[in-house]
Amino acid sequence: VAKEMKELRAQVEDVSQRNTRYRLIKGSGSRPATTGGSSSIPTEEVLLHIAEATRTTLQEKKKVDLAQMIADDVSDLRTIAVWGASSDLGVTSIIRAAYDNQYVREKFQCRAWVRLTHPFNPSDFFVSLVRQFYEDSYEKTGKTTEGTTTGLKVLEKMSAQDNLVDEFNRYVTEKRYLVVITDVSTIEEWDWIKTYFPRKNGSRIIVSTQQFE
Repeated sequence: VAKEMKELRAQVEDVSQRNTRYRLIKGSGSRPATTGGSSSIPTEEVLLHIAEATRTTLQEKKKVDLAQMIADDVSDLRTIAVWGASSDLGVTSIIRAAYDNQYVREKFQCRAWVRLTHPFNPSDFFVSLVRQFYEDSYEKTGKTTEGTTTGLKVLEKMSAQDNLVDEFNRYVTEKRYLVVITDVSTIEEWDWIKTYFPRKNGSRIIVSTQQFE
């Protein structure tokens, strides 16, 4: 076990140095975690490196506790970057397990999982987020008319909204949210997306990505 952990540490440091050159996402309000010597990288990037190193070195025998990172008590918005596109089943399974964790579900008032399209379509992005926020809210509160499915109730509410951007803004400013965004491929995409999320209220954004271009 000691040998495996030593190999894991070496993998983490190697990936850390390589990813620093690619200028990967840095979380808002994150605290740096030291990985050896005087170098330090944000907690969110540590997770990204460990996810890759764990798969490579320990063949998934040890899992990064992503759920614990998501559900901590940090009051600022935290962005957690995880290496791998949505087609990477190892990374996707780690994120999905944390996303569906019962404790995590109880910590957030609304959740959404969005796969970016390329070229990026802002309108589709907002529609997908708001639809899933509605669905998650109805599932939590059970506020649907007898005989009416959640899907129909969501469709009815979205049809009645004149401005989905305003509705999106209401959700992300008034509620604690968890959003997973997969297939982020460029810094420009992320720079555009992050400007629409407030930096407070303890919300979390998980970004699944290959290296940025």
